[in-house]
Amino acid sequence: MRAAFLAFLLLGCLSSNKKVTFDDAFSRAQAHDARKNTDEAIINFEIARDLNPARPEPYLNLSRIYLARGNSRRAFEYLVEGFEKPPAMPESALSDLFDLSTRPMMITVAMRKTTAVAGTRSFIDEGTRARVQAALKRHPNLLLAFADKLLDLSNVNDSFLLMKGFSCPPELRWRYLNLKVRESHLLGNEKAFDSFLAEILPLAYASHDTRRLYELGRICILQDEDDAALKLLQRARETVPPENTELLKSIEEALKHPERVLDNDGQHP
Repeated sequence: MRAAFLAFLLLGCLSSNKKVTFDDAFSRAQAHDARKNTDEAIINFEIARDLNPARPEPYLNLSRIYLARGNSRRAFEYLVEGFEKPPAMPESALSDLFDLSTRPMMITVAMRKTTAVAGTRSFIDEGTRARVQAALKRHPNLLLAFADKLLDLSNVNDSFLLMKGFSCPPELRWRYLNLKVRESHLLGNEKAFDSFLAEILPLAYASHDTRRLYELGRICILQDEDDAALKLLQRARETVPPENTELLKSIEEALKHPERVLDNDGQHP
């Protein structure tokens, strides 16, 4: 609030001379930021934002400053607002959104959850969640990476909501179906699992994605799909890089002793 108020006062003074421009304010902000004068940088980025609210760059820079200060919530809010602007955000902003949205302290801010994450007490409103989803859906690769992270956290409900209605490009079909197989397994939806497994198997046999082949094989063991598990794990063994000895050992173990996968569900590289 202090920075916004100072920016308002400074903008009023500068505007009266009709000399300040977006580029002027933005350049000053970048110079202050480079010198670690973050208070001055925030003021000038705020001025630049007020001069041209449609430009996304000030939002990204403000987000990064607040993140560096440890204020993840404020950083997230600026970033989402920037994604709403008509011009495309810089490519680097995608990793910012992914990083902020998947932090343990921010996961409930990015997506609706029915239970609290440890250390998190408040949730963002549904409108902001929808804004994040809209931004992700314009970037299919990021959306799938985000869903992958959610499933790694066993956050299957939010993964389902994120991918609901998603129109997957053909070149990403393997990754999408792999996520849907994992998701339906975690949800215990046998009908959906069988459907997605039947769809992904023809793609799996030609895949070189060793880690996902291995994960899919393990899931098939847990689902008593022994024939599919054998073929998937054999394909994973064929594609594993020689230097990845740990993954190779895990694949060999699953092939020789599938019963141990049942005993160690959830414990794998």
